[in-house]
Amino acid sequence: MKNSLIRTTALQWAVGAAALLVILALGLIFFPWDVLRQPINRYVSGQIGRPFEITRRLDVHLGRTTTVIADGLEIANPGWASKPYLLKAKAAEFDINLWALLVGRIQIPRIALTEPQLGLQVEADGRRTWALSRDTSSKGAVPDIGTLLVDRGTLSYIDEAREAAIAVQFSIAAESAGDLPLAFKSTGKWKGEKFTASGRTGGVLKLSKDVDGSFPLEIDALVGSTSLKARGSITDLAELAGVDATFALQGRNLDELYKLTGVVLPSTPPYKVRGTLVRQGKRWIASQMQGTLGSSDVSGQLTFDQSARVAMLTGKLQSRLLDFEDLGPVIGMKASAPRAGSSATATPAQPARRHLCRCQHPARQGTAARQRPGACGSEGWHAAARPACAGRRGWIGGRQHQD
Repeated sequence: MKNSLIRTTALQWAVGAAALLVILALGLIFFPWDVLRQPINRYVSGQIGRPFEITRRLDVHLGRTTTVIADGLEIANPGWASKPYLLKAKAAEFDINLWALLVGRIQIPRIALTEPQLGLQVEADGRRTWALSRDTSSKGAVPDIGTLLVDRGTLSYIDEAREAAIAVQFSIAAESAGDLPLAFKSTGKWKGEKFTASGRTGGVLKLSKDVDGSFPLEIDALVGSTSLKARGSITDLAELAGVDATFALQGRNLDELYKLTGVVLPSTPPYKVRGTLVRQGKRWIASQMQGTLGSSDVSGQLTFDQSARVAMLTGKLQSRLLDFEDLGPVIGMKASAPRAGSSATATPAQPARRHLCRCQHPARQGTAARQRPGACGSEGWHAAARPACAGRRGWIGGRQHQD
């Protein structure tokens, strides 16, 4: 009898607890979260030190990862920023990790924005508008965002240290565009040079290395006199990690790339080159390259390694037709300054048409001598006057032929 009573009491407690949990769950599901909108606006504004407002309606779906739905969202920029808003959107839906939030980390695995206006700015001292705290130089206050979905909107990016001010417009294609539905156009300046770009990306932007997979990207950009066309994929847009793309690059001088990329390259005539570009960790690898430098053709591979204290550029280039003038600085040739009253191509003491610095290729013995303006750089010598040229396989008139 006693045992039966104990079992009955335990069963009643279990049923009561289950009923309480059901009532609590139903209460949370149907809780009118919008009544907390104003208190949440005030609390968040106080924490980040700038206005935060869900302007129309708030809803919350609780779970291991909680989903917040905001009808109208405005997050102001700090007072030092050029644009008034970090984010102003017609609607926003984002997942947030509450456990991480309890220890001060802002983890947002997914965020979807409707008609957003974004104002991003970073100062030389490390302050950035997207650091959500009173100390905008704290890297710990930068949200860890996994994926971003947008429909159409605008973005402003300002970085004084990089002399960058870029305005971007983007929108989802009205009709199906395959795996590249999001189109963008941007104008402004980068490294102080005029900048324009257009292209398309996947509909879901992956901003974290922790998100599996990659998203496709297609871009056509012009910075100053340097143009780039590329198509491929990337796994982490924020860190430019996992790049795997084909590219076509052209400009008036390779040394202009230093200002844009930080990679030191020699001064050259106008160039065009295409190939594939892959990033593996801190190594950028450009392979299968084919192109021209001035009147010379080039092919091969280059690797830019940033893993050491001092970055290093290495590679192997080859040419079937090489003009010394095109790569003079690379092989130690010095460009002579033109005399007063003369041009770089002709002086009173030297005719414009000069003999080729000529070495006979074994397969071309007996080839008639030719002349070409400027083919030998500043010296103007030819094979008969240049013993060092004799016997060197593959050299003809300042150009190298490879069988």
